[in-house]
Amino acid sequence: MALGLTEYSNELPQIARVLMVEEDLITVEWWIGSYSGTWNPWVVKSVEQTASVHKNCIVLRNVQLSRSNRLAKQTVDRLRKIYENLEFM
Repeated sequence: MALGLTEYSNELPQIARVLMVEEDLITVEWWIGSYSGTWNPWVVKSVEQTASVHKNCIVLRNVQLSRSNRLAKQTVDRLRKIYENLEFM
């Protein structure tokens, strides 16, 4: 999924994998990559980076990666448009 968190507004796109869903929160595993590059779980000192975020931070639910862990061109175009119109506070 793609998220739109203000504190990471300079790090786009914000891609994460859902680990757990609660009433208002989701726990995600952050992934690191770029619009044109490959994506992998974000690991620091052998620890996968996770966070609990509000569901209202989701900007795109169905983000799928190719076999080579890349975003599809349609997804890139859609995310660029979403982030362009998103107002980070």
